[in-house]
Amino acid sequence: MVDFIDREDIFFNSPEKTLLASRLSDKIPSKLKKAFITHLLPLESTKNDERDYRFASALNRGTGKIHDIVDPNLNCLENSWIAAEFEINNSKVSINGEINNISKAKFPELYQDIAMIFEGMLPFMNEVRNLEKLRKLNVVVKIQSYQLKENQTYEGEFHQEGFSNERIFMVGVYYFEISSKLKGGNLDLKYVEEKVKQFLVDENDFVVFLNQECEHRISKLETIYPQKDQVYERKIISFLSQIPRIQPFRTPTK
Repeated sequence: MVDFIDREDIFFNSPEKTLLASRLSDKIPSKLKKAFITHLLPLESTKNDERDYRFASALNRGTGKIHDIVDPNLNCLENSWIAAEFEINNSKVSINGEINNISKAKFPELYQDIAMIFEGMLPFMNEVRNLEKLRKLNVVVKIQSYQLKENQTYEGEFHQEGFSNERIFMVGVYYFEISSKLKGGNLDLKYVEEKVKQFLVDENDFVVFLNQECEHRISKLETIYPQKDQVYERKIISFLSQIPRIQPFRTPTK
């Protein structure tokens, strides 16, 4: 049974009341969140030079920077992201093959954590778009850390996920770590007739929305009463689900 406590929805196509997006709080168990953060740390530490960062100033979006912990744009084939196959069996999720840029041999526990987080989001994904007949989904995984120091900011611009041929139909975002010294960074959705709705997001929230029916962006993120030279982070994992194709999913080249 789905728990509707602390939930916020966006509908469109009234009076049909088609569900466009949903935000929920504290649906991922704290034990799973802690395990995921712990198992992710070795992967974060392997990418710690400036080449692994994108500077907001270069994007005209502020003065902070973005650490792409798991970047789907790396090692792409033919300008296309590489999806992993998420298999659904009686509401349980397993990951076949490899997530692009995460070694399954090196990080088996991280794979289990990611599958369980996706599993926790699945009932709400199913409400936004009926997935009950699907036993497999091709999913692109992206993990990012937005990093700000004193007097730094970041603000996104409206966009949709994926290249033109990616066919991303649904996005799920889990906000697994947000410093208390950060404010803003909420999720703006621009949908039918240019309406904009903002979901206020806190740590351990997740949001599910239909990618092809709206554009999204991160609202202005900034520090509040920061310490000098201290870095404050806002970390997310995004699941970008593709419209199922007839041909099998591709796996990264070794």
